[in-house]
Amino acid sequence: MIHIKPSLEFLSAVHISHKEKEKLVRVNSFRGKRSIGLGNFSGGVYPSMFARYYPFNASLGNENYLKEVSIFFFKEGRHDAKFRLRIVPSTIDKFPKNDMLDPIIGEVSYKQSKIKIEMPAKGVEVPKEGFSVVVEHLFIEENMVEETVHLQLNDSIKIMDVKQKRYAPIFKGIVEKVDESFSYYMSVNGWKKYEC
Repeated sequence: MIHIKPSLEFLSAVHISHKEKEKLVRVNSFRGKRSIGLGNFSGGVYPSMFARYYPFNASLGNENYLKEVSIFFFKEGRHDAKFRLRIVPSTIDKFPKNDMLDPIIGEVSYKQSKIKIEMPAKGVEVPKEGFSVVVEHLFIEENMVEETVHLQLNDSIKIMDVKQKRYAPIFKGIVEKVDESFSYYMSVNGWKKYEC
C-alpha cells in the first residue's frame, strides 16, 4: 500500500506574461480540487503568513512578468477584512525570501469569494529562481472575529464552550500531493513547509 501525504496550495490564477508578446499564462486552477480554509493559527501572537512558490517559466522567454494575482476566500466565516499581499523571490530550495516590492494591502468584503490584485506598472519581473506569493493576516481590530469553540475534556467530562479570537480573512486552500506543491507557513522559527 502506498500512502501519499497531501500538501496545500492556497493561491491560484497567477498570471505570468512575456514582455514582448504579452502572452498570459494562468497557473494553479482550483477546479476539481478539494478546498479547505486557511485562517490565522497564532491568534495574533506572531505573524500569520502563507506562501506558495512558482517557478520561472522558461517557455515565455527570458523576461517574464507577474501581472496579477487572484486570491480566493473560504466560503465559511467570510468577513470584511484587510490583508497584506507580498511578492518575494525564492531561494534555490524554493523557500520565500525578502520582499521584491512594497507589500500591497488588499481588501475583501464578506460577499466576495475572490479578488484580483494587479501588480504595479508593467508587472513584477520573475527571477530565474522563481518567486513566492505571500498572504499575511493583519492583526488589527477591524479584522478581529470572536468565535466559540466546543471542547471536550475527555470521554466522560462535558463539552465546554471556549471563546477565542481570530483574525479574518480565511483564505481558500486546495489540497495537493506533497511532491507537487511548495506551500509554506511562517512559524516562530521562520518559514516551514506546509504539509498535512
